[in-house]
Amino acid sequence: GVHLMREGRRMAREILTELGANRLQADSIVGNTMAHKFIQALGGKPEAVFRQYGKGGEDYQRFVWLRADDAHLVGLAA
Repeated sequence: GVHLMREGRRMAREILTELGANRLQADSIVGNTMAHKFIQALGGKPEAVFRQYGKGGEDYQRFVWLRADDAHLVGLAA
């Protein structure tokens, strides 16, 4: 469990670094608390709720990993 979470956070930072990206994002249907806990354990931070975003009108929660948040950890500070 803990190893998986550490590895997930490391992978997110690595993707941001290698791609030169500023952000990663994941959308998850509102109410899926298990998925939200997992995403947050991997370092994703809640950003916004999108109303009627799904095909069936479901609401979705967006989670993000921002390059600026981890700049001090991976030497990305400009």
